[in-house]
This record gives sequence, structure tokens and C-alpha cells, in this order.
Amino acid sequence: MLSMEEEMLHVMSSDEYHERYDICLKYGLSSIHENHVLYSTELVQKLSIDAVLGLRVLAIGTGNGNNDVAIIDAIVCEYPNVKVLYEIVEPSESSIDKFKMLIQSNNKEWKDVHFQFHAQPIDEFLEDMVGLDGEHGVNYDFIHAIYCVSYFNGVQTFRGLYNLLREDGTFYLKFCSGNWDKCIAKVNEIYNKPTRRLIGEGLVMQTCNQGFPGDHREESVRPFQMKVTKCFEPDSVDGNRVLDFIFGIVNLRTSIPHHRAEILINFLKECCYEEDGEYFLRGIRNSIVIKK
Repeated sequence: MLSMEEEMLHVMSSDEYHERYDICLKYGLSSIHENHVLYSTELVQKLSIDAVLGLRVLAIGTGNGNNDVAIIDAIVCEYPNVKVLYEIVEPSESSIDKFKMLIQSNNKEWKDVHFQFHAQPIDEFLEDMVGLDGEHGVNYDFIHAIYCVSYFNGVQTFRGLYNLLREDGTFYLKFCSGNWDKCIAKVNEIYNKPTRRLIGEGLVMQTCNQGFPGDHREESVRPFQMKVTKCFEPDSVDGNRVLDFIFGIVNLRTSIPHHRAEILINFLKECCYEEDGEYFLRGIRNSIVIKK
């Protein structure tokens, strides 16, 4: 049974995550998307597909679909005569509604892409995909998880997704590490048994380094930074939302015991560098492509 303090830990829901993510974009987080269009095009060009069977894509934690636009555009451009099934796994109903509006606005360009939505967490989706005999009957050519691996339920989620790939299929992971990851680790250090442990870079890299059978892996890293000065202003609405996003806890200043909130806020300041009275949190943008 969880202690009272652990019960008070309110890890962000998908809707709460996306709300705070949008605010963070204003303070420099948008830089993690630099070269996203170019990289998406290059990635799609390397996919191995069967023109007769078509292309089957599984997109995880898509939010409103903004990160998917470049990928879908690249698929339509690169494979104009190929049947495409694009499946989305996103637990937020409101984000799915926004994605559907995006599809409508691109209806002409994406007319040959069939979209299918699953309004559920990824681990619930994986459970539904596995039959009573432990096997699944669906294989994907391309699976991607962009900035959502923190909410995977451990190594089994990565393994489950990899097992859904067909031979020569591609698994694409994108996530943040560096000092950003240290903040997630600090939460897990303080709350040994939180309601929902966040997955940091360490577990992602450990899982990849253990290797998937016969895999071929490519990695790239790029530094980024976000201004977090307002996180140290108790009355700042944006600052508190950014603080929530960094640590993955809703209303961090008021929803957990004061002494624990202070530990996390002081730790964040230790992870920052100061310039002209402003505080900046540095992180690393990681991209991993695994070929089955």
C-alpha cells in the first residue's frame, strides 16, 4: 500500500502533458524539432516496404499530430502509389480530435492514407494486440515514438513494440536526456514507489544496448536548452507549468509535501546555468533508429 506522500504524487495525464508541452515551446523547447522535416524525409526514404502489401505505420503518443505532419508528407511523396495505413495510439481524446482536424485540413494531400485511432495508453494497446496464445497477427513496417517514451511501462513496452515489427521493419525513438533526464531520475529517487515511474534515458539506452535480436541501430544526438527562469517564481503560471513538465508532476509546488517540492526545485537550479540573471536548462535530443 502506498504511503500518504506517494498517494499525493500526481503524474501527468496525456492531456495535462500536452497542455504543459505547448507552454514549454515558448521557452526554447521548440528547438528539439529543428531539422525535423529533413530528418523525417531521410528516415522515410530508408524504409523497406512491399509495394504490393503497402505500408503500415504505428505512431505512438502523437498528441495533436504536429510532429507527424513531416512524416506523413514524406510518406505520401516517397510512396505515391502505395497503400498506407497509419495507426495512431494516443490516450488523449482531445488530442485525437485535433489530429482529426489536421487530417481534414490536409485531406487532399493525404487522400490515399487511411488513418486509424486507438484512444488508449500504449501498454493497454499492446495487451489488446496479443492473442490468447501470446502471438499477434499484425506486423508494422514503421513504428515511431517521438518524445513519449518517458511514459512507457518499462522494458516490456520496448520489447512489445519491437516484436510488432515485420522483418526489415524500422523502430524510431526520439527522447530527451542530459540534465533533463537527471530531473526525472531525481523524482524516482525521492519516490521509490511512485504512482507511475517515469522512464529516463538510462533505461532507454540500457534496453537498446542489451540489443534486439539481429538489430541494426543508428543514433544521433543534438544539444538544446530551455529558459526556466520563471520556474523559480512561485506565482508565475507559465513557470509552474514548465516546472510540472520537467518533473512530470502536476501542480508540483502544491500537490506534494513542501520539503520535497523544495528539493526538486533546488535540484533544477543546480542543473541550470545562469546568464544575465536568466536560468537555462540544457538537455540532449536523442534519436535512435533500430532496424529489425
